Amino acid sequence: AELLETGLLGEGVLPTLRHAAAHLLAPGFTAIPAVTKVYARLVSGVALRNSETVPDAPESGPGACSGVVAPWHVHAEPMRQQGLISYVSDVFEVLSFHWAGDLPGPEGRSATKCVTLSSAASVDGILMYWTCMASRELQAELSTAPNSTYQRDHWRQAIYTRCASSPRVREQLA
Repeated sequence: AELLETGLLGEGVLPTLRHAAAHLLAPGFTAIPAVTKVYARLVSGVALRNSETVPDAPESGPGACSGVVAPWHVHAEPMRQQGLISYVSDVFEVLSFHWAGDLPGPEGRSATKCVTLSSAASVDGILMYWTCMASRELQAELSTAPNSTYQRDHWRQAIYTRCASSPRVREQLA
């Protein structure tokens, strides 16, 4: 099972860790990674408006939609350099948590963010990536950020698009 993936938490990692913390681990256990931060940036692009043209992601295409669909797994910076997407906001932190005790509960966690657009372009998706620190003391970092010091083929950035029937992202974030 892959515990960390492009969208960060894969294959039931949160319920598994909650169960382990409650029933199997000693109080004050050390978790690696220790701290995770999730970042986002609003993006625009014809490739996102026409989901059939998003490169590098044929296996990640959206299905039935009642709002935000499964993310596209992409390398965002090459897409930007090729003119397929543009960044229409600065990067903003979505959430952070400590793996040893500050995990979202079964009900989840939400946050409201006010984001200023840096251009008048349409908002066609939300680019998300994460950074994990191995420990609070050790500055070893693992990240899926665009242009991180290493570019992984397997872990990419996630772009969440909206379908035609969902409200405009711009209206939701205004």
